Amino acid sequence: MSANLNLPSFSIVLETENLANADLQGLVRSLACLAAQDPPPSHAEEVILIDSGDTPADLLEQLCQQYSWIQVKLAPPGTGYYESKMLGAKLATGEVVVYYDSDCLYEADWLRKMLTPFTQSEEIRAVAGETTTRGVGFYGTAMALVYIFPQYFDRF
Repeated sequence: MSANLNLPSFSIVLETENLANADLQGLVRSLACLAAQDPPPSHAEEVILIDSGDTPADLLEQLCQQYSWIQVKLAPPGTGYYESKMLGAKLATGEVVVYYDSDCLYEADWLRKMLTPFTQSEEIRAVAGETTTRGVGFYGTAMALVYIFPQYFDRF
């Protein structure tokens, strides 16, 4: 447990695998959101950014200068979304691994809300939150309907 926060030690893992299909400014906004979290990412054991190679080198350099707590690890070519997350988990040293999507924005107290349940019982092994999305424009609406909320079909 981290004594000054009364929270477990934690590592934050984010990946860039889906940035090929997303707005790079989404990563910039997401990291700004992470920087504003309570507790701050500087209290993590590490913040591991698994880079798929889709992030321009100059942008990565700029982000690492702005956020000194980021540790960039290059994923082997062809590493998928879930494999990137698992690679981050293998590298993490915190008691709790927190997955943070590089194209999402979070409420300022999101990280504390994710970590607090681990202080309430040793039986708690996983915590999840609710995700909402704005279907802005045709593409955003299609993604919300198909990708974020996949359809299930009866099998005959």
